[in-house]
Amino acid sequence: MKRTPNKWVDYSDWTMEQHQEYLRTEPNYLNYFAQFDPDSVERFIKDYGKSKYYKYEREEYYKSRYEAYQTRFLSHAERYLEQILQKKLFNLQCLWRADQIELPLVDISEDFVYWSNNIRACPFIPPITEEEIDLCIRFLKEDIDWGHCNNPYAEDIWQDYEEFKNQLFIDENQGTPEAEELRFYATEMPQLYLFFDTYQGTTHLLRLPDIRGKKERVYKDEGRNIAYEERVAVLKAENKIKVDENGNIVHKTTALPILYSSDEAKFIEAVEDERTKDLFKAYEHDRQSNHDLNYEGLEDDLETLKEFDEPIPIEAYRDWRFAVRMATYRFRQKKAAEMLPYVYDSYLLEFDDETDTDKIIAQRVARVQFSDKYGIYKHLLYKKNEFLNGREALTGKRDFDYMND
Repeated sequence: MKRTPNKWVDYSDWTMEQHQEYLRTEPNYLNYFAQFDPDSVERFIKDYGKSKYYKYEREEYYKSRYEAYQTRFLSHAERYLEQILQKKLFNLQCLWRADQIELPLVDISEDFVYWSNNIRACPFIPPITEEEIDLCIRFLKEDIDWGHCNNPYAEDIWQDYEEFKNQLFIDENQGTPEAEELRFYATEMPQLYLFFDTYQGTTHLLRLPDIRGKKERVYKDEGRNIAYEERVAVLKAENKIKVDENGNIVHKTTALPILYSSDEAKFIEAVEDERTKDLFKAYEHDRQSNHDLNYEGLEDDLETLKEFDEPIPIEAYRDWRFAVRMATYRFRQKKAAEMLPYVYDSYLLEFDDETDTDKIIAQRVARVQFSDKYGIYKHLLYKKNEFLNGREALTGKRDFDYMND
């Protein structure tokens, strides 16, 4: 059903494209967009429509954050189970890039991004072992400065091979011009990765050569050039851009202000319905209270600490509010460690009573179904097509068998 944005709208089962199209056609939205540059509005619609779709997909989750503290700790433990899977996937990526293993369903490095975002469905990761669960519990009980840990919810970093590699180079070549050039293209590996490397003897994996990545890059670069030229040709034909005598794009000027994705909050306040406003507020609260250690959600922290009748140590800090924040964070880690064995028991139910790991993986690969909830699979297919276009242009071959050239 459709109603004006100021009234309740049933967004149940809407696709991302439906959200975006609704933004393009609803009069109240159009009135708001009229004050901005049309091209920037279209970019905003795509980004905001995707964001809104994602929030509604998890509406029940975001609006139940104040309920069932014990369930929340189970969810926190689930996150660490997924971190173990992410680490196992990253180890496989290092070996795959070094051309030491072949992996089913992996053609180019972007496949790891897809499986990272669908980590529980990834079929070729060997099952988690009891030893890995014990190691994760040990990690959670370590005296780690959680204030400097990577965000445990930042799923987009788990497979950032190139940025981890750059950080390794910076660490080993401090002060050199080459290291300084990479500083904005580097990311610290998650603390759990470093901990597992230390105790599993896998520190060397990131130092293996990136053989596949180097070969891939040639075809990817060519594919991007082809895509860029095609896009320029389309925009030129549609009279959306002009090209000067040297082939450079001459951008049009506009008297209207640009509407950026970062203007989301102003847009929501101006034209969205109350249900959507409440949902985004719930999402923002969840993001801040769980992701940012500098968040001053003191009342939430105190409520968490008061909920449990057990000793909770609070260390001394210059800012006592930060001390409470850290105590709450460490307490969550403690509860996650307690919940991990139960989460692991549930995880094991996904497998048959079969001890042959290769057989388990083969069965899971055979049953795999790709998901495209958030447009990630669509993006993967685009990147693969881009790669194939580049490879075909350079070699006449349209396949992923580039390691045998």
